[in-house]
Amino acid sequence: MRTSRRRLLGTGIGFAGSAVLLAACGTAAAPMEDAPEAEAPKAEEEKPAAPMEASEVVYWSLTSAWGSFNEEIGAELVAEFNETFEAYNVTTVPKTGRDNRDTLPAAVAGGAAPDMAFQDRYIPKTMAVNGIVRDITDMVKVSSIINTSDMWERILNDVTYRGHHFGLPWSADVRTLFLNNDALLEVGLDPESPPASWDDFHEAINLTFKKDGANIERLGYVPLWGSGGALAGWMIPYWQQGGNLTSADDSTSTMDNELMVNAFEHTLRMYEAQDGYDAIADFRGEIRTQQIFIDSKLAMYFEIYDIPNFPDYREGFAALNYGLAVEPIPPGGSPATYGGGGSKVLPNASANPEGAFAFLEWLYDAPQELRFNDAKGRLPVQKAIANSPEWTQDDPLRLQASIEMAGAHWVVTAPGGIEILGLHVALPRTIYQGEKTIQEAIAETNEQTQIVLDETLANSVLDF
Repeated sequence: MRTSRRRLLGTGIGFAGSAVLLAACGTAAAPMEDAPEAEAPKAEEEKPAAPMEASEVVYWSLTSAWGSFNEEIGAELVAEFNETFEAYNVTTVPKTGRDNRDTLPAAVAGGAAPDMAFQDRYIPKTMAVNGIVRDITDMVKVSSIINTSDMWERILNDVTYRGHHFGLPWSADVRTLFLNNDALLEVGLDPESPPASWDDFHEAINLTFKKDGANIERLGYVPLWGSGGALAGWMIPYWQQGGNLTSADDSTSTMDNELMVNAFEHTLRMYEAQDGYDAIADFRGEIRTQQIFIDSKLAMYFEIYDIPNFPDYREGFAALNYGLAVEPIPPGGSPATYGGGGSKVLPNASANPEGAFAFLEWLYDAPQELRFNDAKGRLPVQKAIANSPEWTQDDPLRLQASIEMAGAHWVVTAPGGIEILGLHVALPRTIYQGEKTIQEAIAETNEQTQIVLDETLANSVLDF
């Protein structure tokens, strides 16, 4: 195992010396042969080095299986680190994502902050301007292990504010389009040549939408269904056109424009072609959308890439004839998708930032990042690892994920992103249910988002 450059040795160095002082002071020295024989000095007994006491590193981990360090591979890595690095001892405190987010500010203010904490990747910038998390830029720059240049730029940007790192991304995910091959074949579409353009997408929806009299039997595609659906459904077509939710410096909401109007016209058309928002909601009832797709009552479905491996759905997907595709793009557009994930932050006022960064650095060494994400079915944030055969393993799901990551975006991660998230979740329903026009809803949400950005930045403790 690698020995860290931070590994401390619990030994001391002793220095011994002697001096002879001859005091004449008017008295003659005795002849050497007459002088009494001096007793040879006794060598000091060497004392054994005191055993080194490892400094504690407290990590607020995640209870959710995908990011947990409290059991299985996460706990194994913690134990290995503690055995390898005598200077540190990592202990984990399991917390939900919400608890991690909501209790960390009080812990920092009260002088009881952990040394490292999990946070969803849209949170660190908000915590940075509020003085909750530490700027680790200098630590990252001198690291010989952490290679930010090999991380996807967008996910690294989620934890980087004005050139300063306030955390590092960890354990990413990404979504893709699942196709019910039998449903496509039934209406004369070729699953091997899935819809590629927006026009193709609408045609496939119209063809696969199926009714028996007044009753819906099968839907083609529903923008708000699936992982991240309430956001991904309208954000993806906006990103595909080159749109951004905020300015590059994270200070301005940039969603009130023609590209966003296009995105909502595109998705509203999907609802209108399938009897509308309320009819689709009635068709679903209380059934999970994943199950509706497995039951062949939905032809195309946007979901997290490894959903077929989830215990609740593994059997159903194993019996289903399905395929994978990049979501269709508009003329002149580029592939885009929705991808989330976590991050690791070092809180301010913690007792052992050095030990926390040593653990963080060790986790980003390729063997550890590969092992964790392989076991969890998550994407490594370093491209070289995510694209390696050791991670992809010729698995179609993983190969698709590595392709999709090049176009992956996420929600607003600017300071104030926690509050902005709620505004953006509420936006599409007001349009799809006809409460506001597309232009009215977009303008109102853009204005509300700008208020949050302005208020958050006005209270920033940072001096840049």
